[in-house]
Amino acid sequence: MRAELINRTVKDFINSTKDDNKPFFIWIHYMDVHVPYISRENRIHHRPLSFLELTCSNFEYIASHPYFKKGKLPKSLLRFGKKYLKETINLYDQEINYLDGEIGDLIKFLKRERLYDESVICLTADHGDEFLEHNGGSHSQKLYNELLHIPLLIKNSAQDKTETINKKVSLIDLSPTLCDLAKLNKPLTFKGKNLFSDLKPLIFHQTSSKKKGIKYYVFGFDRLEQCKIGCQSEEWKYIIDYGNNIEELYNLSSDPQEQNNIVQLEPKVASRMKQAIQEFIKNNPPFSLSGDNNK
Repeated sequence: MRAELINRTVKDFINSTKDDNKPFFIWIHYMDVHVPYISRENRIHHRPLSFLELTCSNFEYIASHPYFKKGKLPKSLLRFGKKYLKETINLYDQEINYLDGEIGDLIKFLKRERLYDESVICLTADHGDEFLEHNGGSHSQKLYNELLHIPLLIKNSAQDKTETINKKVSLIDLSPTLCDLAKLNKPLTFKGKNLFSDLKPLIFHQTSSKKKGIKYYVFGFDRLEQCKIGCQSEEWKYIIDYGNNIEELYNLSSDPQEQNNIVQLEPKVASRMKQAIQEFIKNNPPFSLSGDNNK
């Protein structure tokens, strides 16, 4: 569903409820900046996808398929991906530009309806996409920053100035932050804190680890060997894959693209960050959807 249709639905909802004169919450889930990436020409004229667009989209899908160990492509498919990489990124950028315009259209609508000033508005994403930075595509089970580094913009209804927070923050803190800004009580199940007042020196990330014979859930893990966990500070990034017994360490200052694994060269740093992850596991044990932690 394209953003313009979603915006139409959102506007209809707001127009149908504004006479109630009550606060409302809307979660708008745009999917335009996601495979398949569609050119502006095909989007406007509703044409079938071109061969190039199908090629680029299929490359992204194939690259993320769990068949490929650790998200890496065989050499033949990697050569194929490199051939169409520029075109794929161009299509991706077109989608970003299109969505940017549609979000701008929604903002103008809120201003026309005199809802903008008193609204708390947040713009973010659940992940980024990889374009062969680590020999893969789309968004497979990896913890590199091309997938983790996402936009996060918050407009506070009472805000009178703009501010950029340079420290790393986590989406786990987003819900409690929005509750505080909207002056709502936070549920006890929220583990995060207000990101404006509780910036943490370490940020943790978690995803599934590819291990043969184990079934993965999107929302949780019931065994540690299913987990791939990362720990990130301003300077360092440490990742441990419990399923494949692999450790990685990157110096983000000198190697922001995370290309040189120096875990063997910096054992003290790796040990310190691994200890932090063990403490994280203690406070956030793996779990299954059924709630059975005894497996």
